[in-house]
Order: sequence, then structure tokens, then C-alpha cells
Amino acid sequence: MSVSSETSAKERQILLVGPYGVLGTGVIDAIAESPKWAITTAARRPPPVYRAHSAPPHVGVDLLDREGTAKVFSSLDNVTDLADQPGSPP
Repeated sequence: MSVSSETSAKERQILLVGPYGVLGTGVIDAIAESPKWAITTAARRPPPVYRAHSAPPHVGVDLLDREGTAKVFSSLDNVTDLADQPGSPP
């Protein structure tokens, strides 16, 4: 998940950890409107089905499981940026 200086804005892929609180859904909606970014979400729970927008690609991961997290995150070859929700439970 490293970004090189050659990565253009159109190639940016953000991994949003803990995405489905108030703040996270706002980030998802803002990124969905930007053609320069793509998003993948990561959380223990699946994306909610009540959202009006279709859910972005999602990976299920328990951050307390170090080996499982490393395995899941190592498969995310396109991710260039990482964001998490402040105040998210561990």
C-alpha cells in the first residue's frame, strides 16, 4: 500500500477502515462523486443494506486478528491510501 510519486490522481484507491459511521458514510459519498478516486472499505461487519447508494467493494477483516488482517490487506494491490475513522473501536 505504498504510493509512488508517479501515481496520478486517477489511479488513487483509498482503503477506508471502519467506514459505516456518520463520518465514514460521508467520506464514501464524497469519494463516489469524484472520478479521481476509487474506494474499498474494510470492517468486521458487512456493508449496511439500507444505504441508497450501492456499497463500494468491501473486505471483511477483524483488526484484532493480526495474521488475518495481514493476509487480507496484502491482497489489496491497488490501494494507494489508507484512512480510518477517528474514535473507531479497536
